[in-house]
Formats: sequence, C-alpha cells, structure tokens
Amino acid sequence: MAISIGLVEYLLFDNLRYFHTNGQPVDKDTVLSTALGSSKVAGSTPRTLFRDVTRHDIVINGGTDKPWPADWLSQTPHTLAPQLV
Repeated sequence: MAISIGLVEYLLFDNLRYFHTNGQPVDKDTVLSTALGSSKVAGSTPRTLFRDVTRHDIVINGGTDKPWPADWLSQTPHTLAPQLV
C-alpha cells in the first residue's frame, strides 16, 4: 500500500507543530524556514530533527525514504508533501 499525499502532508504538519521554534501558530501553509530554528544543541537543530523524524514517520507509514529537495526549507508542508510520496 502506497502512502498518500494527504498523509505525508499531515505528518509534515504534525511534526512541524512539535519542532517549530518561533512561537507562532503553524499550519499546512507555513514556510518551514520561518518556523524551524537553526540553533544547534547537542549536535542537532530543530531543522534536522524535523526532517529525520518525518523521514522515519513516512517510512513506517508505508512510504519510501526519498531524497528531500535542496530547497525543502523554503517550502510548506502542502508544497513539500507531493515530492516525498
């Protein structure tokens, strides 16, 4: 069974809710770079944690671990999801 774009979009949004660092509400149209900080603590940033956890969630929900586009931080959960299905 293949993973749907809707599920990937939800996983991106749900993880963004947990890893965002700007204190503002997020939704499926939030630009990832505006919500995810780049401060490194213990070798990781919210950006790398978000990407790694989302990759894991996609795979355990039936998707494949596709390469993320170089410009993923300039995208939103809505625009990034189709590229990860």
